[in-house]
Amino acid sequence: MTADGTEVGMLHVEHRPTEIYLARIELHPDHQGRGIGSRLIRSLLHQARQQGRDLPGRPRRQPAGPGPLPATGPARSHLSR
Repeated sequence: MTADGTEVGMLHVEHRPTEIYLARIELHPDHQGRGIGSRLIRSLLHQARQQGRDLPGRPRRQPAGPGPLPATGPARSHLSR
């Protein structure tokens, strides 16, 4: 995933027959809090509604340290709806 030509994170979405599954979303800490994740999730929610599909899932906490970053802030609130 890029923003203004810079790699800022990773997004993995699976388009399944009855759902759009957000398998993974990661944003580098330097790019969190700018609404990037929220915009992506809103877009997926809109797409799922338009296609009559579900957007299941909720964030999982990851241990601190190297590896994926957990969904936090506005992005987390969109996932938990």
